[in-house]
Amino acid sequence: MEVSAALTRFGPSGNFLNGMFNDDPVIRAMQIGLGLSALLLVYLVFYATRDILQRSNSLLVQTFCIVMVALLPVVGFFLYLLVRPSETLQQRETATKIAELHTLLTERQEKLARVKSKAREHVEGLKKIDANERIQKAMQKDIVPAPVHA
Repeated sequence: MEVSAALTRFGPSGNFLNGMFNDDPVIRAMQIGLGLSALLLVYLVFYATRDILQRSNSLLVQTFCIVMVALLPVVGFFLYLLVRPSETLQQRETATKIAELHTLLTERQEKLARVKSKAREHVEGLKKIDANERIQKAMQKDIVPAPVHA
């Protein structure tokens, strides 16, 4: 007997949702609307919470944003989108690492350019010395006439 009484409690078909909603269509529509609004509020709060945790380390900012979205459901979410930091913590960290790598690379390129210019100057100086020495040796040598073969 107890099982049949429990099944009729949820309606003649035994469906749980039948007993949950009112029979009046206007009230039922309001119940569905309020349920969807509650789901939207929960989604917005969870989204804002996840998003602000990725964008800020400040507990005060995180708490303020979450409370703002929870107390002012739709308006608070749009305000949150306006006041949230534009980059995530990971994006900021990546940008700083890229900037550091860029400065290291430019320093190394400048150092390499200085070394190359010194090497070129040294090679040019060696070429000039080598050419001058050859000319001087050639001028100092006695020119020996080639033997004539008959």
